[in-house]
Amino acid sequence: MTTRWFQVVYFDDDRIQKTLNAIIFLANPQEKHSAHITLRGPYQSKNDADNHTVNIRGENLSVFGVGNFFQFNQNTVFLSCGSDHLEKNWWKPHYDYHPHITIYDGESSSFAKKIYDSLNVARLFFSVVAGETKIIKSVSGQKMFDLRLDVNADRIAAAVGHEIDLSCFTEL
Repeated sequence: MTTRWFQVVYFDDDRIQKTLNAIIFLANPQEKHSAHITLRGPYQSKNDADNHTVNIRGENLSVFGVGNFFQFNQNTVFLSCGSDHLEKNWWKPHYDYHPHITIYDGESSSFAKKIYDSLNVARLFFSVVAGETKIIKSVSGQKMFDLRLDVNADRIAAAVGHEIDLSCFTEL
């Protein structure tokens, strides 16, 4: 198993954080991390990541529509993001500047395209305030329940207008 470390930015508004978490969870119950923007990484050690942390808490960030990575057998749908603060602190040596919030990154290309089409129609343009910046560990094949534990079935039910039974998502 390969371990990599990343610096990520969460969102200051709990409603936005939890709503994005619910969308990500419903799109892929196996997703392990809460909604975030990856700002820096990968680092090979936590110590390395800790030595390069930046804090942009309280800064305004823009979300400006939906995008995708459908090339090279990827099935990834994301919300595009940007700000001067993200650009100034961006360090992802293997990727060009392209901050985003991943909504779905899974095996099904047809499902990814349906998510993309749905979000594209919604025309999602809004501002968020950067919240806590954290160092997270990503291990290929890891099983974590951080996202699953943060999802609130009652909040989802209120948003969609009918009761949601999360017990169908027990195949984690």
